[in-house]
Amino acid sequence: MINITNKIDCCGCNACGDVCTYNAISFEKDIEGFWYPIIDKTKCVNCGLCDSVCPIINVKKLKKNDLEQSICYAAEHKNIEVVFDSTSGGVFSALADVIYMNKGYVGGAVFDENFLVKHYISNDKKDLIKLRSSKYLQSNLEGFYKEVRGLLKIGEKVLVCGTPCQMAALRAFLRKDYENLIIADFICLGVNSPKVWRKYLDSFEERYAHKVIYCKAKSKEYGWRNLTQKVILDNGKEYYETGDQSDFTKGYLRTHVYARPSCYECKFKGYPRIADITLADFWKIEKIDKTLDKDLGTSLVMINSEKGKDFFEKIKSRINYHKVPFCSIEMGNMALKESMPPALVDRKQFFDDLDKMTFLQIAQKYISESDNKGVKTRIKPLLKNIRGMFKLFCDTRFSLISLYKLLYNNSLLEILHGHFIFPTPHSVIRIRRGAIVEKKVGWF
Repeated sequence: MINITNKIDCCGCNACGDVCTYNAISFEKDIEGFWYPIIDKTKCVNCGLCDSVCPIINVKKLKKNDLEQSICYAAEHKNIEVVFDSTSGGVFSALADVIYMNKGYVGGAVFDENFLVKHYISNDKKDLIKLRSSKYLQSNLEGFYKEVRGLLKIGEKVLVCGTPCQMAALRAFLRKDYENLIIADFICLGVNSPKVWRKYLDSFEERYAHKVIYCKAKSKEYGWRNLTQKVILDNGKEYYETGDQSDFTKGYLRTHVYARPSCYECKFKGYPRIADITLADFWKIEKIDKTLDKDLGTSLVMINSEKGKDFFEKIKSRINYHKVPFCSIEMGNMALKESMPPALVDRKQFFDDLDKMTFLQIAQKYISESDNKGVKTRIKPLLKNIRGMFKLFCDTRFSLISLYKLLYNNSLLEILHGHFIFPTPHSVIRIRRGAIVEKKVGWF
């Protein structure tokens, strides 16, 4: 039976619960908000099924594929609306479209009503909007593996996307490959605590006294590289925090303190990849193919199996793509081979404080940059932004209409920090659905 004595040995994939025919396994959250299997010994018959589907126990058997080396592409969806609404270049949407066209099912991570994440599968193309885009916290898959297996057994075409450990668990759970199944994973730095994420969203509700009704990581209003978190409240107000402003993003990328413990010693890095297709942001794409860099997001696509290779052929008419050398893909994606570094702050104290403090207090103590920076350091970027804004007004001949629109559409804080959209009075851009943008799109 599954027996977790060290938390790094459990990735929280939920496969052991789905495979147990005696309902002897449930999941219990710890103080960090991560779940671990609990065995009811009065129901367990020591059949060993739970051990047989654990991706960490079976990683050596699972880590294989039928291509000697992955075939790699830089790619973007031809529909600019899809690219804008996607985390990177919209290739997952192209994969999903082919499945939907064949009346198949697409599964992946979605937000629930509390903006926690679960895995969900359907054959309704309307669900693609919620399946699209990364969520950056642990997803619950209870019941998902059984649902996928049921669809495959009756011959339905299925595309599933998840973290490398989750997709390894799916392979182990199914016990065999199905011709009607395409498995996609992504280059994963690490999954974050749902508890910390919820505290972060609560901070918006505490500050503004309105409920969060929408959120999106890496929203592209300020460009792909700015890693912008978008939040909308029930009063219609929209808030944007770029990667250097969002305490949740900074906590994830700089302190590493609230990733799942197993992510610090991830067993699913490197090669061969277990999935048929691996997706990711193609960081450093500007050094490889500038025509695919518009700061709206470019996908890295790794074709890992013959089945994945055949399926990729079916989406080529929907995407712009450029084959790239295998040696080029690691340049901006160190997480492809390396696990997340250990937490840089006291993890135990962090989670003890999380139950006692608001997220803003937590951020002040553990995440925010020091307030001891010199005045010159703080003022310099503001002066640069003000000079840039003054130049824009010169370019528009100090139009009062432009000034009105600037103040109407942006807050003073956004303007001072340079995160504003400047509406020129003499420019109108119309983009047809499905158009291909040839020049770099600029957001001020």
